[in-house]
Amino acid sequence: MSVHDQLLALAGRRAQEILALPPDQREAQYVAMRAEHRVKANALGMPGDAVEELVEEMEDTVRNLVARTEESGPDAA
Repeated sequence: MSVHDQLLALAGRRAQEILALPPDQREAQYVAMRAEHRVKANALGMPGDAVEELVEEMEDTVRNLVARTEESGPDAA
């Protein structure tokens, strides 16, 4: 599986984790997710700007998946 495919699979899992939470707990999970992604990317030796780009893109992807699923129902994601 390519790195891209692995990241998409991870984003899908993260979206499902967030959807399982009550809405008032979701923002805290996004914060924790960002921190975890940042730590892991830094551990891989990625340069700082690439780390931040990855963190931003992952959060955007997860938020989009969550929004699409909420709008269309659980079979949309």
